Amino acid sequence: MTYRTYAIGDVHGRMDLLNLMMDQIHQDRALDSAPARAILLGDYIDRGPESRQVVEFLMGACKTTNDLEVIALKGNHEDLLVKGYRDPNCKEGETWFLNGGMQTLESYDLMWEDPFQTIPAAHIDFLESLPTIFVDELRIFVHAGLNPLFQLDEQPVKDLLWWRNQESLRLNQFGKLIVHGHEPHGGVPSIDGGHINLDTKAYRRGVLSCAVFDPGEYVPRILQVHAS
Repeated sequence: MTYRTYAIGDVHGRMDLLNLMMDQIHQDRALDSAPARAILLGDYIDRGPESRQVVEFLMGACKTTNDLEVIALKGNHEDLLVKGYRDPNCKEGETWFLNGGMQTLESYDLMWEDPFQTIPAAHIDFLESLPTIFVDELRIFVHAGLNPLFQLDEQPVKDLLWWRNQESLRLNQFGKLIVHGHEPHGGVPSIDGGHINLDTKAYRRGVLSCAVFDPGEYVPRILQVHAS
């Protein structure tokens, strides 16, 4: 089956922008009856004010069977939170606190005596279970990028979540467009060689971006929503 695919960049606790984007997607889908999927590229939590609401939305959307399939990929922020929750003394937990974790805890009504336990175990289990990559006929969807030293099916998880070498993504040796977020930038996303970066600083600039890949098309249309 050929899908219209909506790839959504880093949300970072901006449920207001995600709601606007989902409205845009539903309006766009009214153009025809093509089957559709929405792929979110990770980093749903931290920095913005409504991480809990974003997680709860995804927990419902990913298991709902309807005419829009929703796939949520894991980002490095979700990975840091899960590792910190499993072992509060690990370095990843400290890194998480220093990179927007406090805003996430505040969205869960922070309990100072045991901060990590502020977050329901079911939410941690959901974030831990998220896939790190999705591949279709023309594209590779991932949070951060791919390491050119490894085959596609041998990619280290750390690189899928943390890769920052934009030049290697531009040169892209994998034969499919790499669709990712993770590296924040301003403006409207566009294809640069073999990749497209959809992180447009939602939490800071109030701009959330989505690439719309119509059936059989390599070059996407771009949807953007802006904070009021």
